[in-house]
Amino acid sequence: MKNNSPEFWTRYLEDNYSNLQRYIKNKFFDNPDTAEDIISFVSEKLVEDNMRRLCIFKGRSSHKTYFFVVIRRLISKYFEIKNGRFYPPKGLYDYLLIIVYRLLCYEKRSEDAVINILMDKGKSEAVIEESIEFIRKYYPCGQSYKIENYGDIDIEDSGHDIEITTERIKICATILKLNEKDYANLSNISKRIHDNFHPKESELLLLRMVYENGFNVTEAARFLNMTKDRGWGMMRRMLENLRDIIGDDIEDLI
Repeated sequence: MKNNSPEFWTRYLEDNYSNLQRYIKNKFFDNPDTAEDIISFVSEKLVEDNMRRLCIFKGRSSHKTYFFVVIRRLISKYFEIKNGRFYPPKGLYDYLLIIVYRLLCYEKRSEDAVINILMDKGKSEAVIEESIEFIRKYYPCGQSYKIENYGDIDIEDSGHDIEITTERIKICATILKLNEKDYANLSNISKRIHDNFHPKESELLLLRMVYENGFNVTEAARFLNMTKDRGWGMMRRMLENLRDIIGDDIEDLI
């Protein structure tokens, strides 16, 4: 039996169905009804078209890894079908606030769930609570907002030039692995960064999520509603751009 055949994946799903259920129930521990809906949706989509989604497995990872990648994609598809594609409200640029808004308002998670989810990712409880309070006050769920369609918005049009310049310099410092005593060196190139490095908001968020918050490029791209290839291509172009701008100061850039 081939390891990407419908017969193989039918048997694999049968053997691992309890793991699928446990994964989704743990992920949506605060809403059992949603968890059951997602389990039904994912189960239906996995067997659709003679296990088509699983049978395109190319052997570049383990079967278990691929299986759960497909499940995560289908969970995202569930919310897209139910709530439409996710776009943050216009003007909401901080990546943590965007995550909180998505969890609270798009996925309809409880505040306790948001705190638990983000604490598991290393965020402090106090910072998460402040972010929830900010969203509740300034971007309450259920209201209609102009949206940010990342990839079309240019960072220079946002009206926050000073803050954005600071963010550009900060992320460059992080990428360069500069410590406090190296900041004088960074100040020497900050004008070149300001004048020549103009990422879109989605690009800046991608950099921050990867270099400051430990996401891999694929995870960050998925969160920003990009394909994996687009995310990696965007990252490559930005790093090449920074090499050209900063020259020798960025020779250690990954």
